Amino acid sequence: IDLDVRTASLPTLPAQAATLVRKELEKLFKDAALWAKGVHDGLVTGVNDVGKVLKDVYGATMDQTAQWMKQAGYGVDEIGNGLKGAWDNPSKDVAKALKNAGYAVDEVGNFLEDAYQMGPNKLQKTLKKAGFSKKSIGKYFNDLGGEFKKAAKKIEKSLNPKNWF
Repeated sequence: IDLDVRTASLPTLPAQAATLVRKELEKLFKDAALWAKGVHDGLVTGVNDVGKVLKDVYGATMDQTAQWMKQAGYGVDEIGNGLKGAWDNPSKDVAKALKNAGYAVDEVGNFLEDAYQMGPNKLQKTLKKAGFSKKSIGKYFNDLGGEFKKAAKKIEKSLNPKNWF
């Protein structure tokens, strides 16, 4: 800001400040990851669906959206719901994007179970299609207990080479 000590320059001060703020905001809005962080941190307000904005405005893929939202500080449920709301893709694609963003089988599984109301069979198939190993799915199901523990026993049985033929 260029400010002359004479009072004649005071009327131009608000316009100069606004121009500088606009330039800085334009830099922020050009970077989708920074924009998502700005929304998360409350710098940018009035955004109801971060996933949809990242997809529609920034052209982000599901994997990019999951990564950027995770880097911005969003939790797995917020990211999963953002992906689910922005894309009309099957649950396996949401699960895969969450896995690719670094979430573990239990985090992805808990989200899928709640968001898609999945039982053991559907959840096991979805997690497998997302790229989680049978062993990790079996351990997760075993930890859940109940009907999931029964499904874990079937998964463990299928891992035993004696049961393959």
